[in-house]
Amino acid sequence: MDEGRYQQPLHALKAYEADSEFLATALEMARYAASAYAAGASAICQQVGTKLVALRQDPDLLQPNFFLARNPLGTLVLAVRGTATASDGLTNALFLPTWSEELQQEVHSGVLRMAQSVVEQAAATIDQALLEDPELEIVLVGHSLGAAVAVVATLLLFGPSSRHSQKMQRGEVKCFAYGAPPVLSTPEQLPESARYSLITFINRFDVVPTASPQALAKLLLALDEVYKTPGVGRKITGRIRRLRGRTKTYRLPDVVDMKPEQRERQISEGGNYKHCGLVLLLNKSGGNPTTLDEVQDIKDQCVIHENMFSDHMMSEYEQRLGEMLGIAC
Repeated sequence: MDEGRYQQPLHALKAYEADSEFLATALEMARYAASAYAAGASAICQQVGTKLVALRQDPDLLQPNFFLARNPLGTLVLAVRGTATASDGLTNALFLPTWSEELQQEVHSGVLRMAQSVVEQAAATIDQALLEDPELEIVLVGHSLGAAVAVVATLLLFGPSSRHSQKMQRGEVKCFAYGAPPVLSTPEQLPESARYSLITFINRFDVVPTASPQALAKLLLALDEVYKTPGVGRKITGRIRRLRGRTKTYRLPDVVDMKPEQRERQISEGGNYKHCGLVLLLNKSGGNPTTLDEVQDIKDQCVIHENMFSDHMMSEYEQRLGEMLGIAC
């Protein structure tokens, strides 16, 4: 197995034409998503350059952290923090499917719980803002776990079953999700307006957007195959190194398909999640400039690559978008 097995992501792609206004908005919202990790109102204000409308930072288990602010153009931005603590990691692990009456489909249970909490705590502020300005533009943003929560919260607040569904229909609501895991079972049932309102960015080999329960199960089966290979070694670090191609002694699998009965059990117990809306890949190869492609079909596989974790960093998303605009981040 040679180092550099994968030179490009495995998704089915087509070129996406994005104008400078769209890219500038995506970069601005990426900075709001990054600012959600800052501790305290003053640190957040310094990063986003504006005053906060509301702030929630709670160390309690399974409680969301987010802030609301007005950008210079008056848009109301709700930014949800991503994975930053052990409790956030627990939320990531709680991926059992839960039926949502509002969304009429199964949703990642941990993300749904946090999104419902965000809606409960932010709804009054949003309602008041819309009472003062019914045509107010609203954007929800987040990175990693926060991105998934932002997607579901957007649908709870402005989806077809919500009181403000006309906002999404009129194109007055957007969600910019950076490095989000898939969390919805049947996103294809959402209205067409959701495609234009929900925008997910994937940075090259970022592993989180492909980390569905099925992809993780196939990766674990591959690890088991490596474990059984004579002479390879049984430490988990050694197995990962060999999956990544850090040895040329063995040619080993990095994914093993499930048997039909395994797949059926996995879907029943762990869910079958997909991405929704418009999914865009930030792609960069060698010294070539960053390009933007629309992901038409996400490969259901956790690609083992040396950049699989570094590509997930929020700073990498900002850097890629900045490069497309000729801005250093």
